[in-house]
Amino acid sequence: METPIVDRIETKRAEKMSKLFLYIGIALISILLLKLYFGQNEFGSRRFWLNLLPMLLPTYLMIVGYKGLKKRTGQFIEWQKSKILYRLGENSLKQHILLDSITEVNIQLENIQVMTTEGEHNLNISDFTDYETIKRIKSNFEKMKLTITL
Repeated sequence: METPIVDRIETKRAEKMSKLFLYIGIALISILLLKLYFGQNEFGSRRFWLNLLPMLLPTYLMIVGYKGLKKRTGQFIEWQKSKILYRLGENSLKQHILLDSITEVNIQLENIQVMTTEGEHNLNISDFTDYETIKRIKSNFEKMKLTITL
């Protein structure tokens, strides 16, 4: 019998993007405050609001983007001796797949379908952007696929 695959792969894409959104949002808010402080327009005038509006939308979008990306942090796939643990996408809960219950594995471009006796698990690996990492993930599932058919 072959030795089981023991591996852990993490992605930091969401963390990096959320930091970028946070820094851009802070910069936009700083520019907005400087514009308000040094502006020659009277507060409440029509010209004041027309100068303010183009800054509010990008600031709002940066904050919403940052909050959305924070939900995607901490993504990983971990192969253990008896199960696969994973946390992918916006789901904040760890999921697991028992290796004994796997009946079929379908490997696609950005999705891996794992059929088990309990149901189906779709692992979306689109947040893993490094070619070697994607290759390693698919290789681990390919090895599992071979052990299932034996």
